[in-house]
Amino acid sequence: MGVFPPDFDLQRVLHAGEEFIFHGAPPKAGQTLTVTPRLGERYEKQGNRGGVLRFAVLINEFRDAAGVLVAEERTTLVETGRTPSTSGAVSTEATA
Repeated sequence: MGVFPPDFDLQRVLHAGEEFIFHGAPPKAGQTLTVTPRLGERYEKQGNRGGVLRFAVLINEFRDAAGVLVAEERTTLVETGRTPSTSGAVSTEATA
């Protein structure tokens, strides 16, 4: 996934979206590409149930041998304002 926001709590992170952008024709099978990860846009929104939602966009840039940008992968992560509830989970604990 590349660069991860160091201040995000992994217990509260959800995958919010994935996008692929091709700059020209898609790469050919066997073509060698170099990937460079970077942290993109960061923003916040007020959530309805969990306080503030923090978003981060992770970007992987794919370049060909000449250094030309061929494609980008953009992953959007969201950190919820609190740890997701497990109220709907089935308990595996034995009761006496």
